[in-house]
Amino acid sequence: MLFLVTIDVFGQGLNGIVVNEENVALDGAHVYLLDDDIRVHTDHHGEFHLDRVHVGDSIMVSYVGYQSQTFVVTNLKERVHIILIVESTFLEEVTIAPVLNGLSFNATVNNKTTPLTNTQQVLTAVPGLFIGQHAGGGKAEQIFLRGFDVDNGTDMAISVDGMPVNMVSQAKGQGNADLHFVYQKPLIA
Repeated sequence: MLFLVTIDVFGQGLNGIVVNEENVALDGAHVYLLDDDIRVHTDHHGEFHLDRVHVGDSIMVSYVGYQSQTFVVTNLKERVHIILIVESTFLEEVTIAPVLNGLSFNATVNNKTTPLTNTQQVLTAVPGLFIGQHAGGGKAEQIFLRGFDVDNGTDMAISVDGMPVNMVSQAKGQGNADLHFVYQKPLIA
């Protein structure tokens, strides 16, 4: 007999169905037992079972696009039939703004604080690329990309406004990436 009383105390639950005004089952509606913070969702038939419910407990049912409904449990033996009413959802103002490009921001700050003295220095902003002048003026700098020697730019493609700089038939003859022909107006910080 004690066993049956224990089952009755701990086996209490609330069964119900959640539908809209047209009596269509709402799949995935949220059902909350507010007193114990227990939550379940309705199945594809709109049905739910909520454990550990007692008479007098408060239940809240909600679903996106519908008014939430709160009620107090009065009878555990009958299945609850909950009808949710459509509610218009108004969004607050949405502002679309451009994403801050960190690389562009850094380039702008670098140009203002450390002006470029020649066009080859533009390459120093490329991550993993190092340059060094090894033969004086009039020749493309020695370029290293991630530690590998790419000669004077012959092993990489560089273009200015869509025009290839290191073409095989250019003035240097070997495809050097010589950017000295590009004029840059000096920036004043």
